[in-house]
Amino acid sequence: MKYPNNDRYANNKRKSFMVLTGLLLSQASEFGKDIFMGWKYGASMLSDGFFSAFSPIFLIYTTLLLSSSIVLIPAFVDHIENDDNQSSNLFYESTAFLIVLLGILSLVLFYFSDSIIAFLAPGLSEQSKLIAVNFFKRFIWVLMPTGCIAISASFLRSNNMLFIPSTLKFVGNVFFILILFYFSSSFEALSYAAISMFLMQFIFLVVFLFKTNLAFPTHFIPSKKTLNILLLFIIPILSIFMSQTVVLSERYYSSMLQEGSVSIIAYIGRIYSGFVNLIGGTVMGTALPALSGYISKGNFVNARDTITWNIKIVITVCLPASILLMIMAEPIISTIFSGSALTQVQMEMSYRVLSCYSIGIVFGAIMPLYTAVFSAYRSYSLILMGSTFFLVTNWLINALLINHVNILSLPIARTLSNIAVSIPMFLVMQKKVGKIFNIELLIFFIKVLAASLFMGLIVYYFQTILTDHCIIDSMMKKSGTILLSFLIAGIVFFVSCLILKMDNCLQIYFLITKKLRIS
Repeated sequence: MKYPNNDRYANNKRKSFMVLTGLLLSQASEFGKDIFMGWKYGASMLSDGFFSAFSPIFLIYTTLLLSSSIVLIPAFVDHIENDDNQSSNLFYESTAFLIVLLGILSLVLFYFSDSIIAFLAPGLSEQSKLIAVNFFKRFIWVLMPTGCIAISASFLRSNNMLFIPSTLKFVGNVFFILILFYFSSSFEALSYAAISMFLMQFIFLVVFLFKTNLAFPTHFIPSKKTLNILLLFIIPILSIFMSQTVVLSERYYSSMLQEGSVSIIAYIGRIYSGFVNLIGGTVMGTALPALSGYISKGNFVNARDTITWNIKIVITVCLPASILLMIMAEPIISTIFSGSALTQVQMEMSYRVLSCYSIGIVFGAIMPLYTAVFSAYRSYSLILMGSTFFLVTNWLINALLINHVNILSLPIARTLSNIAVSIPMFLVMQKKVGKIFNIELLIFFIKVLAASLFMGLIVYYFQTILTDHCIIDSMMKKSGTILLSFLIAGIVFFVSCLILKMDNCLQIYFLITKKLRIS
């Protein structure tokens, strides 16, 4: 399997590197933000209230970010390809449309704040619910800047400015951590930190756009074509919102469990979603512009090769990571939260939750690729069907398991939902773009799985030996042991790839971790 032909879209390795680096910074800072919260607030009424109020705001932000990519990146790319100078006009018109829409939405949400929190987290105690409502009323007013961030990120990606939109979260999270670090552990500190997280992204982005002279309209009169493009937002926004409601589902059910469950799901879900978003975001960020360009030119062979290549990237990175996280869940959690405000019982719950989340990493990371493919083909109805199926499946599984497995049912439900949606989505994608699954791809998967299992076995015995001989007795040694385990895992997996003659697998790792050169 060769990498797709060299052209403006698919073989620009610098693009992949910039997206990956930016997403790595943003996801690492998201992870750092939640770890910092765990150390200062633990799993308490205050943190439960924060996550219950913050999740719908972050859901709207994520929905806008993804839906604007789905609709606007292909449209921006078409304008850039045709060199018709309309991309800046579309940028301003779509931004104005979202500001008005989000302004109205903010007023409505503020008025119904009490009812919304009562519906989203019905099991919270009265004190936690009051905290959540107060948080929510403050967070609502950052929705308009988030709309501008979403449109601007798509605009920049279409103009090959990939690093800036990928690092926006990093900028916001740095301000979040700084505010919590310098202020007391209070309600006000958390509020200001969360609000500044979005405002700093917005300010950073506006300054960059004006400094690069990218976004200056030649006119500001909405055209019929622009209106038609904006109307396309309806289905993607609905689709992404439905698929992202898994977060609301987890907040809803975890609020009915013991105090602190909402926070534990949020902290550990960040580790899972951070990794999934890192790989899935890289795949979608580079695949969508490439596929849009290929399909607009009728080059379906290269489009299919691009899809296959990205499937291999997900398998190569996520399958060994899934096995490694399952094995290393306990030492990872006990190390990063040792000495934090989390109790020992909460830490034990946390590493069990992480083990369950880890099972579904491959299926979670592959979902953005399906979205990119159907977006490039403008098949938004297929995205909506997949999102609807995912939403219904997730809520049903949670409803069935919640009284039997308690907090572990939530990550299990997400994993089962991802599997249930991934299989039919893959079949539909293959029917649309042509045959992708073949014996070569199957053999590739089996080889990666074998190498991953062997790697996991070695790391498991390495950890067992250290634990049995009581070598790990301090935070420094625990951290060093985890880093050494990851190093051993990488070496074992690399050697396994050589033994199994997985040239494609090694090429993908070199592409991602070295100099982005195919050996």
